[in-house]
Amino acid sequence: MQMMASSDAPPISALIFDIDDTLYPITNGFTAHRLQDVAIKFMVEELGFADEAEARVVREHYFDRCNSMMKALTVAASEGAFPHHADGTPRAFDGEALAAFWVSHCRFGDFIARDDALAEVLISLKEVQTWKKKKWW
Repeated sequence: MQMMASSDAPPISALIFDIDDTLYPITNGFTAHRLQDVAIKFMVEELGFADEAEARVVREHYFDRCNSMMKALTVAASEGAFPHHADGTPRAFDGEALAAFWVSHCRFGDFIARDDALAEVLISLKEVQTWKKKKWW
């Protein structure tokens, strides 16, 4: 089924959705675990913050402004909010590094139960397209 967004827009042939907090209840604790505990650990281990308390202050300031961890750390980097390298050069933020850190450090099984029926539905999707590093909003 194709839908028209407006008279001069191309037909819509796909819907794209972000699955954060839609396949599990936000109350289960996973989002807080990922966006607080694991993100702060990333900031200490990968972005050079001295400790979790220092990272938490920066995380809270930018997350409150941006409401997205990727956007928050991107803005923080652009504003020079990260500790500099030993040679004085500013640290950059790599969103793919954060995504990989989440994959390897989030305790998914502690928060999200296995759902074989849902897995089958997702696997059955014929085509999934992603647009990396493009803003569609």
